[in-house]
Order: sequence, then C-alpha cells, then structure tokens
Amino acid sequence: PATANTIGKVANGIDDTPVTTTASSAVGAKIPVVVVPAMHESMYDHPAVIENIEKLKSMGVGIVYPRMEEAKAKIPDVDTIVDYVLGVLGPKDLVGQHFVVSAGPTRGWIDRVRFISNPSTGKMGIALVHELLSRSATVTLILGPTSQIPPAQATVDNVTTSDEMMDAVMKALSEKKTNCFISTAAVLDYVPSKKEDSKLASGKSSLVVELIPTRKIIEEARKQYKDLFIVGFKVESGISEKELEKRARAKIDAGICNLVVANDEQKKGVAFESDTNEVLIVGPGSSVDHIPLASKREIAHRIVDVIAKKMKGVTSL
Repeated sequence: PATANTIGKVANGIDDTPVTTTASSAVGAKIPVVVVPAMHESMYDHPAVIENIEKLKSMGVGIVYPRMEEAKAKIPDVDTIVDYVLGVLGPKDLVGQHFVVSAGPTRGWIDRVRFISNPSTGKMGIALVHELLSRSATVTLILGPTSQIPPAQATVDNVTTSDEMMDAVMKALSEKKTNCFISTAAVLDYVPSKKEDSKLASGKSSLVVELIPTRKIIEEARKQYKDLFIVGFKVESGISEKELEKRARAKIDAGICNLVVANDEQKKGVAFESDTNEVLIVGPGSSVDHIPLASKREIAHRIVDVIAKKMKGVTSL
C-alpha cells in the first residue's frame, strides 16, 4: 500500500527509499507502474495528496482507488488489485469494448417469506467479469441474489426476481453502446402466478402453487438489438455430449445467440455451487470447443478467448 508520503515522493521524483527509487526508475524507463493508495481519509482528501495522485496519473502511473470505510482509505481487496494489474499487463484485446453480463439466480416469490429459486451462486458469471476487466473491457454486471462479491471495477446492478433481471438487462443495453451480452444468469423458467401479500399459514395438508413461464431475456435482447453479439448459457442434466451440443445449437440456428456455452450439471464438479466447470462452447456451423474440467476462472479465460475471436470475425465481415 502506498502512503501519502510515498505517493508524494514518487510524484515529485524524490528517491530516498528502495520503493521510491524503484518506482521512479520504472516511470523513467516507461515500465508500467501501479500505485495503490492507503491512508486515513483525512490524509487522502488533503489537496496536496489529490494533486500528487493526479500528477502520477499524468505520468501514466495506474491508480487502484481505495475503499472508503471507517474514515479510512483502505487498500482494495486482492482480486481488485490483480484485475487491475492484469489489465495493465494483459493483452488489452478488449479495449473500448463494453459488455453486459447477467449472473446468479433469480427468485419467484410465493408469499412474503417464501420463494422458489435454484442453486446458482453467480461464480461463473463473476469469473467472466474478472476476465473481461483483466483484458481492459468495461462491464455492467446484472447480479441476482448471492453471497459472492463482484469485482469493484464493474458497474453492478443487484436484482432479485426474473422481471427485475429482464428490466435491468434491457436498461443496461439501452444506456450504453454494448458490444456483447453474456447471459450466464440462471433465470427461473417458471415462477408463481401470484405473490401472496402476507405469510401463508402453515399446517395445511397440501399447498398448490400455480407456476407460469417467465419471459426469455436473450430473446427480448435479440428482438431489440439485431446486431448485438449474444452469448447464452445452457445447463442440461444427464445427457450425452452430442445431445448437449445439439440442444445448445438450437439457439444459434434460431438466430438468438452467436455462441452458447453448455454444460451437464450431473457431472462431478460442474455447474452450480462448484469452483470448477466443464463446458462446450458451441458456435455457428460445426464450431464447437470442449473445455475440460478446470477452475471457473480458467474456463472464463477460455470462453473470453473464443468470444474475442468470434466478435472480431463478425466485425470484419
């Protein structure tokens, strides 16, 4: 963490410690430098510190901004710093590209305290956001209810229900020119037809809840944005790889998705709640990539590789 003292010295070329000498040498040699300020909030707000941070930025030094908590400018979490550094050192193949990503589950309310949902945690979608940010893209994340912490560099819109997810995605697509929509969210296919405005009494011998289908977000996105690059996600259960590819390809053949990422939740370590995944990335024609079991961050890296390649191909047509 860089104190007000260290920031001031580096900004003004004072080289009297190993840290400031290394930083000054790197700035002069045009080697990327990233500074992570951390100090009391009153020091961070001092006009001289603000001026020194701006001076560093004008020299091309990257700044990872602190978290403001308990009257302190605290060092960000490790993932935020890693994402920033990877963005500085990475391929930068998505500079100027904006992505909208949906992730996590949705809820369908039965009454004021009960709902139906699914086991999605949003880990796969969040891993994709980390990967996109590390390649210098900008990201709006529409995130369902989850305990997972999203990347600080993303614009995050938290939602709960399927309708809220739909509205938030369409709003995000309309507010900023978007190059790609990645729909990883496990949106409920069916929800209760009505929500009781009180807690239903317990003790009944049975309870019948009518379910009605939800609107398909990717279909609505395609309807309104004909040229948008859309990546869908499809979870199946206990089917062959050939059948998995066939079902994924249906969305492509229908003109809804440009790519579909599919997996089989019956496989060990795949899909919901796990830190790993195994997927097929299905594209137009005979295009299909099998990504074997790996961490969700590694899977995200491979998925974004394919997206970047396919988007470039679409753009160049």
